[in-house]
Amino acid sequence: MGKTIVIDFNYLAYVNYKLKFIILIVLIQNIGFARSKPVNGYIFAEYLKPLQNAKVVSLPSETITKTNEDGSFSFTIPVRDRKLVISKIGYHSDTLNVIFFKNNSTIILKKYVIENPLDQIDQYISFVVSRRDNNIFHYPIEDFFMNGYANIESILSTNNLITLRTGLDGQKNIYYRQSIDSDMDLLYDGIKLNIVKNLLNNLTPVSSLAMSDMVITKGGHYKLTASGGAINFIPTIAYNNKFSLNIEQGNNNPNTTVNGYGSLGYKSGVINGSLDSKQLAISYSDTNVPEVFTNIDKNSFNIAFTNRKNLDARLMSFDNIKNYSNQRTNSSLSDTLTNRILKLSQWSPLTGLVTLYGISQSNNDFSYFGNDSISKVYKSWCGGMILEKDFENSLYTFSTMTNIVNAKYYTNADSIYLERQNSIFSGSAKYFFPSNKRNFNVKSFSFVYTKERSTDIPKPISSLNMISNYWDNNSFQIRTSLKIKKYPKLSLLYINAGKVVRTPYVEEIIDNRVRILNYKKGLVPEKKLMSEIGFTFSDKTKSEPQKFKVDFSIFSHNYSNKIKKIIISGTSSDYSINYGNINFYGFNKKVGYYPKWNWTFFETTVSGYYTPDFSYFPNHPAIMLIHKTTINTKYFDMMIKIISEGEKYISIKNIYGGIETFKLKQANYLDMVIYKNFNYRIFNLSISFSAENLFFKKLIIDNLNLFNNHYSANINLTII
Repeated sequence: MGKTIVIDFNYLAYVNYKLKFIILIVLIQNIGFARSKPVNGYIFAEYLKPLQNAKVVSLPSETITKTNEDGSFSFTIPVRDRKLVISKIGYHSDTLNVIFFKNNSTIILKKYVIENPLDQIDQYISFVVSRRDNNIFHYPIEDFFMNGYANIESILSTNNLITLRTGLDGQKNIYYRQSIDSDMDLLYDGIKLNIVKNLLNNLTPVSSLAMSDMVITKGGHYKLTASGGAINFIPTIAYNNKFSLNIEQGNNNPNTTVNGYGSLGYKSGVINGSLDSKQLAISYSDTNVPEVFTNIDKNSFNIAFTNRKNLDARLMSFDNIKNYSNQRTNSSLSDTLTNRILKLSQWSPLTGLVTLYGISQSNNDFSYFGNDSISKVYKSWCGGMILEKDFENSLYTFSTMTNIVNAKYYTNADSIYLERQNSIFSGSAKYFFPSNKRNFNVKSFSFVYTKERSTDIPKPISSLNMISNYWDNNSFQIRTSLKIKKYPKLSLLYINAGKVVRTPYVEEIIDNRVRILNYKKGLVPEKKLMSEIGFTFSDKTKSEPQKFKVDFSIFSHNYSNKIKKIIISGTSSDYSINYGNINFYGFNKKVGYYPKWNWTFFETTVSGYYTPDFSYFPNHPAIMLIHKTTINTKYFDMMIKIISEGEKYISIKNIYGGIETFKLKQANYLDMVIYKNFNYRIFNLSISFSAENLFFKKLIIDNLNLFNNHYSANINLTII
């Protein structure tokens, strides 16, 4: 007998409704979880150095995060996003497909130098030069501040080959090998400024907070000039809002130093400005009470506009005021320098990058040294053009500038009126050669040529006789880098050679006339024949990370009419003379060691030099040893430098008018910087403590103790 099946349709409807409800809840939960997903990874520089504060943006949602001190990042992004854009100031950006991105992956960013940055304009008009060129020392200033460094001195000290020397006014000067910053071409946003005099006050012409980058070259590469060296200060002109405040207190600074920078911008325009004020104090060797004071005030402002396609216009201005007083010798100086620069840059596929600029400079300098009362009034006007064009694997640059300077110099009852007409033309070409199967390959070749004409015309109303000058100088430099496939660990082999001529500043010409007896001799340009060969060796392979890196170079410089600075005793002033002909030889060896721990790094530099007479090169030792240790922890970062220098010489004109050469004994220094930065959303706070010249015997110059123990604390706040 069969069974009868009875179906309750009401119950079936209830079960079906409940099942649908459960399925709906599961779907809603799954959809909710699927709306976003976690993404994490690591960002390193070359040689596996963690990059902090690297920006990671997920597109199209524009979800943003930054890396922490160990280079890691982690955030949640919408599932609809398709790209990850990784960027950091001073590094090439990278774009990744987020769909194929695997969590805990490592991304490597490569460094670069922007020589002519036009912010917010398409990247094809920002010509990029590799940091691997050994002729370039690049300092991404903004990046250093964001990573905890709090002043320009500690930033420059990261390079063992650059040394800082303290002058009789307490200010520091930049030295590279036997050259000082006053011997180099000084550029601001790629425009040469030092025709009249040396512009630097306390290492930079403007506040370091107002600079994005600083590039120091040793010649042979720089496309805008063939010179013994160049320093290019690149101002911060970014089309965004930013505020920075820096507070510093040290035992050599009687007053607290407060510097500020502010920027108001939108997508097509920006206005920014900075203020920088600092006082330096020095004591004589027989007392601890300061008697020498130097006050430095710097301010700047920039107005810029861009169409975000191919046009950039800038009005840049900065003023520097220096006041010096020596209470023991009753000498004083007041120096005011004003610069106004108008710059227009335009790019097109046909002409490349074309830049037009004009400069107005004025300088008022009044000093009282003993029985001498000196007043200087300089006014300068300049116009110029830069043309830069790339063709596949080559880059060509042409620049020209014309300067007209009017100088009025009054000393006691005498006067000098001088007009200088100066024109400079430079052309450069750089070729990049593709790699081939040959064992010996040329990687790049560059050539720089500069022609400079200067005419100095004394005016008849001058009470002091002065000879006229006409100089027609030619300078050139060549550089080539090579690669040998048989030796893959020899990552770079390069050769530099050239002849450069340094034309004296207008101020040097007049100061020399006043200080020497034979005015018909005058001051003439310095000529230098340069040659250098060097290489970079690295043990890095595709399968193993780098453990050490060696940079080695030997060079020879042959000087004619070497220009030397003579310090005037009891003052902050000096004057220049042609000291004669001299040869200078040397070598630099830098060894970097990368241990398996990524929290530390060691670098040792040994430099040896030879010349028949070291008195030609003030403050330059025959041998120098520098060891640097960098330590990075989650709590703080530290840099320790141990410096040992041989004997040095310095020439000083005494109160009786004679020139004396003093020998400075061998010296050892210990410098230390401890720094840490904190990030929270738009805020970045950096704190640093520095100590200089620790465990060091006093070194006295002109009875002044310039190398006492120096301690300072620094706080830097940035809001973006």
